[in-house]
Amino acid sequence: MGEEEVSDECLAALRAASEVIGEKCKFTPPSPAKTIEVEGAGQLRIPVEEAREAEKILEEKRELTKEEQFRVLKETWGKKVAAGTCTKYAGLTPDSEAWKTCVENVSEKLARGMMT
Repeated sequence: MGEEEVSDECLAALRAASEVIGEKCKFTPPSPAKTIEVEGAGQLRIPVEEAREAEKILEEKRELTKEEQFRVLKETWGKKVAAGTCTKYAGLTPDSEAWKTCVENVSEKLARGMMT
């Protein structure tokens, strides 16, 4: 059996329907994400924009060793993402000792996950 081509009209109707469903049902589709493997947490979905930011950092630092790239990624991107995670999802108070420990641990795991 040959595959039939989907008409432009059909695609337009599908797009329109998906927009109306989202509005009427108060449904927001999940944002595009990259899945990374995070030690101790399994697979984690990172928003594409955040993943691109990490990939850009790695690209800019490609002349460094892998360990140096890891340290740069952890100290910049990793700590930024971890700070939000530790505040929003763990409910920790920014700059508290528990928050600092959380940021340190999460940033390391995120950076390692992005590098694999």
